[in-house]
Amino acid sequence: MSTVPFYLVPGVVALPVFFIFPYGRYRSLHPTYIDPLMTKIGILDFDGWSVTHFCWYGLMGYIFPTRAIVVLGTGTIWEVIEWLLGKTRPAILGGFGDCPNNINAKNNESWWYGRFSDLIVNTLGFFITRMLFTKV
Repeated sequence: MSTVPFYLVPGVVALPVFFIFPYGRYRSLHPTYIDPLMTKIGILDFDGWSVTHFCWYGLMGYIFPTRAIVVLGTGTIWEVIEWLLGKTRPAILGGFGDCPNNINAKNNESWWYGRFSDLIVNTLGFFITRMLFTKV
């Protein structure tokens, strides 16, 4: 059982944001940079980002095996936020995340794009790791 208080779990789950934002900013400022994580792996729309999701949520399943609802709920909220930012591109962001003429940008020149497949991969990573390495 995790010794991290329940209310801190979403903060731990969200830690990758501190790596994703600078990386996304780098991609936006360097339009010819080819993101290796965008490489498709041949199943549906899975790519290198899907692998990172699987690994991160696998780690979360190992660290927080009894906190599935909080961990996966936090991931779901983030994907919804990403989807909304990609669709609406609110002015409050001041163009952060816009990638004009960037070879890595999805359809609307934005690196914000929440995907349903990420939710599937998050769930698989969490429960497969929990099943393999914990006694819950």
